[in-house]
Amino acid sequence: MTTGGAATMPDAPPVLPRTLFGHPLGLSFLFLTGMWEVAALAGMRAILVFYLINQLHLTSAQAVEIYGASTAGSFLMSMIGGLLADRLFGFRRAVLWGALLLAFGHFALSIPVLLAPSLVVIAVGSGLFRPALIGQVWLLYLPGDTRSNRALLAYKVGCQIGGIFGPIAAGALYEFCGWLWAVIFCGAGMLAAVVIYISGREFLPRERPRVPAAAAIESKTETTFTPRKLALIGLIALGASLHWTVANQQGGTMAVWTFENLNRTLQIGQLSFKVPAAWFQTFNPIMILAFAPFVSRLWSRGNSTPAITVEIRRMVLGSLMLAASFAILWTGCDLSGPTPVNWLWFLISTAPLTLGEIYIDSMGQAFFCRQAPAGYLSTFLSLWLVTSTIGYLAAGWLGELWGKISPAHFFAISMMLALASALVIAAARYFTPRSTP
Repeated sequence: MTTGGAATMPDAPPVLPRTLFGHPLGLSFLFLTGMWEVAALAGMRAILVFYLINQLHLTSAQAVEIYGASTAGSFLMSMIGGLLADRLFGFRRAVLWGALLLAFGHFALSIPVLLAPSLVVIAVGSGLFRPALIGQVWLLYLPGDTRSNRALLAYKVGCQIGGIFGPIAAGALYEFCGWLWAVIFCGAGMLAAVVIYISGREFLPRERPRVPAAAAIESKTETTFTPRKLALIGLIALGASLHWTVANQQGGTMAVWTFENLNRTLQIGQLSFKVPAAWFQTFNPIMILAFAPFVSRLWSRGNSTPAITVEIRRMVLGSLMLAASFAILWTGCDLSGPTPVNWLWFLISTAPLTLGEIYIDSMGQAFFCRQAPAGYLSTFLSLWLVTSTIGYLAAGWLGELWGKISPAHFFAISMMLALASALVIAAARYFTPRSTP
């Protein structure tokens, strides 16, 4: 394991006190900034479907389709945002402008007639913000530093704190105070992200000098895009897109399922409490926080296997765990028959889903960072985010089956797609470089 020598790189910050189990202090500011972005987006998305159905009186299928399209737009814009961060704005300005656009978009959601343009502004802001912020996590470390993969996991864990309290706060505000106060909370969260990011600027990687496009692509032999390398990247992207098609059902069809078909009553003695449906979306981020330390310790063990091979194996395992999650849901529906499914089935199924997300997301980010030519780090990270775009769009199309078939059959189809994801990613192993570092 390398130690804190990041100061020898031109792009790295000076030697810093190390926190968070030996990681640079800049990581703390980055994941706190990301935490508030996740809190705002997760909070808004946790209640968006309910708002569209209850206040705007759309059908469940229409609400799920809008949810999928709006969320996909945020990831799709990351392709443009990544290029702008690499070639024009720089990482820091991209993060700040993106955060301000996200704040404005969430505040504008308080006006019903601005629903569509507000979602567009949020998508543009997210596209600028996310790849530039994740790119700075990668730049905190020297090339080959084994801490970098675990840093991406640590960043994800920090962000998931927002994924826990965002839906709880927004869900409670929506149910007890109304949509207006819920989206104001989300906008205020993005302003908090701006304050945190600015306060930690001295600990972040310095801006990279602009590399001319032609020089960036031709800079090193290992960045040449041979047919073999394009096939490798393409298969990983396809497999990941299939994974997100299934995993992203949790904010759409599964949100509808928890609202309409799940027994959400918590009985304690003579007392009973009906848990708000939005709160069930906190199971996933809570489990990320619980599982991540054990996963990080597992990943820290010495391993002589090439990094690309390790990343592919872990992504395959992630999709297999996702398939197991939907197999559990399928079983719960089948055993419950026409009666509402006990909420414990949902809880149990979330465990493998969460582990699958940890494995595929952290390893996917590391894989695309490793493939990036000089000067295109944010752009390549945005390629990874585009797999989520495709997944969100496909999740909306898959969600159109909801109501046409039984939940059990829907979950069975989702399980098969997750297995297909694992097979496609596994096939990418045959296109890895014959001599990997």
